[in-house]
Amino acid sequence: MQTPDTTLRDMLLRNALRYADEPAFVCGGRSLSHGEFLASAQRLASALHQAGMERQDRVAVLSMNSLELATVYGACELHGFVAATVNFRLAPMEMRHIIEDSGARILIFESVFADQVAAIRAALEGVERFVVVGEALDWAESW
Repeated sequence: MQTPDTTLRDMLLRNALRYADEPAFVCGGRSLSHGEFLASAQRLASALHQAGMERQDRVAVLSMNSLELATVYGACELHGFVAATVNFRLAPMEMRHIIEDSGARILIFESVFADQVAAIRAALEGVERFVVVGEALDWAESW
């Protein structure tokens, strides 16, 4: 059986058309339909682009499984950014190495990891913006 050459981006768009009201993700008692997921991913991709991100730019993500994590992946696929995941179980200095090595310009992280990010923030010279999911911080933009 041959399958058409498609990308994950194509799949996201197709699923939003065919299954707009069907659940795409269910996590922690919350859910996103395929239509909602596409809309969220498009909004984030647009916001990242307006922040100066271009195709192939890296977006570091420090998160447990969440709808926001899925949305970051979707936004990256839609606009050609590269998601660079950071294992939340690592020590802050290990996180720093991975983020710097990835060349990430933006770090999106859950507020539960704010202390770890704060400990390495000054050393993350390549990161231009910090975006927090959850409780607002005075040094990071809110999701």
